[in-house]
Amino acid sequence: KHLAAVMATEINVVVIVPSKQRAEFWRPVAAQVLDKDTIHNGVDRLRAGLVGLTVLINKYDGIDLPGRACELLIIDGLPEVYGLAERQEMLLLDGTRRQLVRQVQRIEQGMGRGVRSSDDHCVVLLLGGRLTQRLHQPEAEEMFSSATRAQINLGKAVSDQVKGKPISELRPILDLCLKRNDQWGQASRNAVVNAPP
Repeated sequence: KHLAAVMATEINVVVIVPSKQRAEFWRPVAAQVLDKDTIHNGVDRLRAGLVGLTVLINKYDGIDLPGRACELLIIDGLPEVYGLAERQEMLLLDGTRRQLVRQVQRIEQGMGRGVRSSDDHCVVLLLGGRLTQRLHQPEAEEMFSSATRAQINLGKAVSDQVKGKPISELRPILDLCLKRNDQWGQASRNAVVNAPP
């Protein structure tokens, strides 16, 4: 949270959370917290210039944050459902492949908010025990597109390098992408281009 807040003084940081309850964790450092009623005006502000840290409540699809509108995207927690019918269905599907497919789709949709074209660049951080547990399930990996799978695998390799170190060790790595370091850009492109189908 502290690292995201510091970075939000220089770039737009967007945090997608699954619930209003989780949004409260980020509220002290957020410039805006957006829900279904305020999302359009808030996204317009992001597209217009530096806002800082923006929290989106349960909004994994349907919005585009190109260019500088979002340079650091944090998906904090496993996507949840809110309608009563959806909740009932998820209880029945808990632990099934169908539930996993839905969750993987929402995670991938969320990751796509900050990268809409080849001109965009965005660092994506995935947080939360349940979310990362899902990502490490072998059957979940095969559900992602090959490009997303390659990016996740590259991210896992990077996170292994800073495992057990202070969070401050992550900042120079994030800056490689944000400052468009040539070697990082090439490694990232190679990972996607050479990804098995």
